[in-house]
Amino acid sequence: MKIVCLILLLITSVIIPETAIIYPAFIGFCFPTKFKDGIKSYINILLNIFLAYLILTLDICFLGSDILSKSKLIYLLKKFELVDFYMFFFLSFFQLLLFKFIYKLKITTLDILIHFFGLLGINYLSEPLGTLLIKRDHFRTFEMSLILIFIFYSVYSIWKVDNSESEKIIEQ
Repeated sequence: MKIVCLILLLITSVIIPETAIIYPAFIGFCFPTKFKDGIKSYINILLNIFLAYLILTLDICFLGSDILSKSKLIYLLKKFELVDFYMFFFLSFFQLLLFKFIYKLKITTLDILIHFFGLLGINYLSEPLGTLLIKRDHFRTFEMSLILIFIFYSVYSIWKVDNSESEKIIEQ
C-alpha cells in the first residue's frame, strides 16, 4: 500500500512540482506506529510527520551553521564533488538516531552501510539522471537529488518498519 502511495506521489510531484513539500509528510507516514487503529493511531501518525519535518529543519540548521562551513572536511567533500552527500548526511544521521532512540529499532552496521552507499549513489546519480529525465535547465540536478533522497528514505523507512514488525511477530 505504501509503495503504491509512493509511486502516486512521485507521479504527482513530477506533474505538479510544488507538491514536493509533501515528501517529509509521506516519510513521516512511513515511520513506525505504536497504535494500529483508533484516534491514537492518527495522533501517532501526526507526531511521526512532525518528527520528519523536525529532522528536515535540524538538517537545514546544521547546514547553515558557520562551524561546519569552515571545516576542512567540508572543503574535502566539495573538492571531491560530494556536495549532495554532505547535504543529506545529517538527514540520515538524524533518521538513524530517531529510529534507535525514539522508536527503539535495532540499528545495525547494515543500516549504516545502506545509508552511506545510498547517499553516495544519490550524490553521483543525481546529475546524470537529472540531465536525462528533467527538461528544465535550472536546478534539475537539485530536483533529481530531492526525488532520489525522497525515494531512498521512503523505501528505507518502509523496509525497516516491515522488518521490525516481522521480528516482533517471530518473537511472539
